[in-house]
Amino acid sequence: MRRVRRWRWREFGSRLLLVSAVATFATAPGSHATPALLLEQDRGVFSRASAAEAAAFDEEIASDEAVDTTPFVGDVQSTGLTAGAAADAAANLDSDLDGSLIEAVGAASTGADTPLAGTRAEAPADSFFEVIFEATASESFTLQGSIEAAAVDAHAFASVEFVDLDTATVLATYEAPVGIQFAIDDAGMLVAGHEYRLTAFALAYSLEDLWGSAQSADASYEVMLVLPEPSQNAALACAVAALAGLYRLRRRANRFELAP
Repeated sequence: MRRVRRWRWREFGSRLLLVSAVATFATAPGSHATPALLLEQDRGVFSRASAAEAAAFDEEIASDEAVDTTPFVGDVQSTGLTAGAAADAAANLDSDLDGSLIEAVGAASTGADTPLAGTRAEAPADSFFEVIFEATASESFTLQGSIEAAAVDAHAFASVEFVDLDTATVLATYEAPVGIQFAIDDAGMLVAGHEYRLTAFALAYSLEDLWGSAQSADASYEVMLVLPEPSQNAALACAVAALAGLYRLRRRANRFELAP
């Protein structure tokens, strides 16, 4: 009788295939829970234009506060026109709340013109976006985009802010007063169980009551928050660890066997 090392490759191979299948499933798209649980959201656009001494005005509003991830697209325009004054306002927003991607593009613009004395033109407009979510995993995030504001004898403003509500920590904040354009580029870590708020805002306002004057204002934002799904590397590491454990168990059981 002698000791020989005998490997049971058939059984070992079948278990290897099983572990590989588990790893494949774990890393397949859609096999993870969403990294963000939507709690609240408020998305909308507003425009108003008046061009008269009376209180009459043209106003449009479009908004969505439902707690769901349905994409929201809003586009409003308002016009006020009299013999001696003209006002116009417009705002738009295109947003998406995918589980791993929160994206919003919005803008507001206004104009006011009073070619005749004794007339008045007013035009405010804004585009607003706010979403509050809970992080379901401790993962990294990236925040990118831009904001811009420009005006001629008027008012314009744009801003983006990302806040950890549990710790009241401002993770990123950008503000663009008139004449300023900012590129947004931030990154960091989310904490599982914490609530976060992302807001973006663009405001344009024109008011003219002087003879022979004109005003215009434009503000815009573009923001994209990327929340990666739980790391596929973690799933692969689990599969490799399981395979290594299986290898050790089979080696311990089959290292020495009696053979004729």
